[in-house]
Amino acid sequence: MKLNLYECFLSFDKECSVISIYRQILSLSWPILLEMTAQTTINNLNLWVVSHLGSTIVASVGLTGALIAALSILLSIVGLGATVLIAQFRGANHPQKATAFAVDALRLNLVIATLLTLLLIAGIPVWFAILHVPSSIVATTRAYLTFMAILLPFSSWIGISGGILRSFGATRVVFYQTLLVIGVTALFNLLFVTGLWNAPRLGLTGLYLANASGAMAGVIYSFLLLARHLPTPVTRRMILRGSGQAMAVLRVGLPSALELGSYQFTQFFLVSLIARLGANAVATRVYAISIESASFLFGLGIAQGVSILVGHEAGKGAFHPARRIAWSGVTLGVSGMSLLALLLFIFAHSLITLFTADPEVVRLGARVLQIIALAQPAKALNMIIGGALRGAGDNRWLMWNSGMFVWISVLAAWLFGFPLGLGLAGIWWGMCLDEWVRAALLFSRLRGKGWENRQLTHVDTAPETAAR
Repeated sequence: MKLNLYECFLSFDKECSVISIYRQILSLSWPILLEMTAQTTINNLNLWVVSHLGSTIVASVGLTGALIAALSILLSIVGLGATVLIAQFRGANHPQKATAFAVDALRLNLVIATLLTLLLIAGIPVWFAILHVPSSIVATTRAYLTFMAILLPFSSWIGISGGILRSFGATRVVFYQTLLVIGVTALFNLLFVTGLWNAPRLGLTGLYLANASGAMAGVIYSFLLLARHLPTPVTRRMILRGSGQAMAVLRVGLPSALELGSYQFTQFFLVSLIARLGANAVATRVYAISIESASFLFGLGIAQGVSILVGHEAGKGAFHPARRIAWSGVTLGVSGMSLLALLLFIFAHSLITLFTADPEVVRLGARVLQIIALAQPAKALNMIIGGALRGAGDNRWLMWNSGMFVWISVLAAWLFGFPLGLGLAGIWWGMCLDEWVRAALLFSRLRGKGWENRQLTHVDTAPETAAR
């Protein structure tokens, strides 16, 4: 049954009132939103700190981030599979099964992150050739990539533990964890990169020290949070041998990881295209992406809250409430992001000058930010509807449809940027086109009923029944 939003809005019935649904979404989403706002703030602070080291370092940070994001799809297999399964089994009232999924996901994540570290370091010459790293930044990029690769198991642990805790509804404590990480990172950055309070300026070494200290603090705190918020006790056998749920996590996570990985790899190729335009273009991308991230935080927070709530309802087989939650989330997210997009469009020039005074980078960055603003309503649809479908278990459709259509961005970016001669702005016009095409596709999917009855709680729960 499709939701009539107008009738629901006029209703005073608590089960139907759109206002009550908004409250549910916002009560779960606001800690996520604050967490991501804090994370974006520290990322922007880091970028501001790094900008004092020169455009060469900024470009190195940008290229390294794009590479690690592309390869981290292997980690997202575990994270996405675990969060969907945990949310649905929690909704279906199977706490032991949910805990088993959490423990096995953490073990898998650690193994994959360690292997990725080795792959990143061993393959540096290959990665640099693929990315067309300018010769002027090879040395700094090599050093920064090596450090970030070593840090990957720790940062990925923080990420997956936060996702697990959110799936159990503990969104507020994940916000506190993020505050701890960014607080430690910011303090060490200010001390050892900018020389606050007469501390020694260590340059890149100070940047490494700050990120490592923040990651270690987050890992230690995550153990305390997991011990408190997992619904059933974790035994030594579960830690050492696992709970037999690893394959289920991988089966569920693989389609979502391939879908999101497809997006990440398009970004990888887009960065390669941008790198051909020179170091100024790469630095402009870093600044633009950093500013853009602040504009879609609201939508991303709503998307994660909607995904968790839809997962809880889908786990019980309650698809009518799940549909109401999804459409209410779309209304909230698109409205909020459209307003932020308007502000981004108007103040594009002022925002880019917060990071750099280079006239060429400012000119390019302001134009790119205005193009980004035009894509924000579509990005809201993609994030929120994608989150709802993922929570409902409609992972395979997302993989075959949204995950494939995203490659439009690479083709369009190349066409607009090079044959048509629009340069960096043309590359962003290609990405803007991709956002709107995928938004139309996802909107059509949510309106239909093809995503219903794809819940994952039909998985055999005999071990849990026996344990009871």
